[in-house]
Amino acid sequence: MLRVLEDSDDEEIKDDDGESPEESAKDSAKEDHTVKPFGGTGGDAEILDEESSDPEIQLDLARAYISMGDKEAARVILDEVVINGSEEQREEAKKMLELLVR
Repeated sequence: MLRVLEDSDDEEIKDDDGESPEESAKDSAKEDHTVKPFGGTGGDAEILDEESSDPEIQLDLARAYISMGDKEAARVILDEVVINGSEEQREEAKKMLELLVR
């Protein structure tokens, strides 16, 4: 936030931490803006936590992948539901897999 100085051409405008806008720009230019890989390792995807491996959540995620056009990701998730889901969830996953083939 900048403070306006009244009737004072001699004083420099400074922000809340006492730096002029030019000093702030120099400091931010020195900051490290390196992009780090998501998940911290940059390798293979880490194992899903317990909550996200819930078959109902996986079905929702598969629907989202299908709507985005990522059939392969949806197929992988649906295969997991076929293995780990309840009877009803397995049936729904099988139907969705059949639709992916078309």
